[in-house]
Amino acid sequence: MSEEFGTQLVRLEEQLKSVVAGLEHDRKDREHRDRQIEIILKSMNSLDRRLELVERQLAENTPSIKEFLVMKHQIEGAGLMGKWIWGAAGALLGTIISAKELWKAWFPF
Repeated sequence: MSEEFGTQLVRLEEQLKSVVAGLEHDRKDREHRDRQIEIILKSMNSLDRRLELVERQLAENTPSIKEFLVMKHQIEGAGLMGKWIWGAAGALLGTIISAKELWKAWFPF
């Protein structure tokens, strides 16, 4: 009976070694996971700071963007007005030249 008890004790000891090894492995995995989580949190904090900076700069530049859009519309309007002015000037010049030629044809001197 003492041999059986010794054999059982050896088996129990091996099982305990296996459990301890598993616990050690789990502890190492947990430490590795904690390091990875810490790295991810630092990265997230960095991204958060960068996003806040971008938001702040965008808020500061919003008036500039509005001014740019106003100027863009003014320039587009000036370009359109310039087209109409050149068209009207061309039409007026064409009319004057035609009238001059017509005047010469009707009243030769």
